[in-house]
Amino acid sequence: MEKTDLAVRPHEATALAVVPGTEALERSDMVLPRLRLVQSQSTFTEADPGLLYNSLTGEAKPQVRAVVLKVGKARVMWPEAFQRDQDPLCASNDAVVPREEFIGAYAERCEACPMAEWQEDAPPPCSFGYTYLVADRDADDLPAILTATRTSLKPAKAANTLIRAFGVKREIVISSQQVVNDRGKFFTLTFKLGAEIEPENVARYAAMSQALGGVVLTADTGEENGSQPQDDAAPDF
Repeated sequence: MEKTDLAVRPHEATALAVVPGTEALERSDMVLPRLRLVQSQSTFTEADPGLLYNSLTGEAKPQVRAVVLKVGKARVMWPEAFQRDQDPLCASNDAVVPREEFIGAYAERCEACPMAEWQEDAPPPCSFGYTYLVADRDADDLPAILTATRTSLKPAKAANTLIRAFGVKREIVISSQQVVNDRGKFFTLTFKLGAEIEPENVARYAAMSQALGGVVLTADTGEENGSQPQDDAAPDF
């Protein structure tokens, strides 16, 4: 009797990797993970400081080869004294108006809020930041939200220039570097221009960007695990 092997072609193997039923899932049925820079005081993971931690997979790695799909702005104000599992005093998903639950707590709009202004010689209690929706090329393009704030603002502005110039045609390599100064030792995010995206994948990432364009890039207030994603360092503007 002739033996017949069940050979699977590469494109068929990709199709078989899709779990039946997932095509019916909508945005509200899923959660977007956070990419967070681990600091020595971080409570959301025991991974080494300086690594980038994915809140969904639990993986931590030294760099992420990303394609940026969307950019936003946000604000968060935490209590002055850090405590585990504390809630923010205010937050905004667009740095324009507070979230619904915070409207009127300090101001109706962020630009008119005294907490967004310098307090004599002290930085604003409310921290401004940039939010990025990225596809992790080393994790099957798993999308995640990264927030750059405080000491990571300056490198983030350089990243914004690269993203504006190259769009989805180039990778942005996200990593970190250690800073030691009179305020202590901590890590900041770094961004550098990565490899060119293969021509056949540019259209795919562009479509992915369009499909996820309606996603609200929420301010990172640690809801996923109840721990504040706090920097070790004082704000640096």
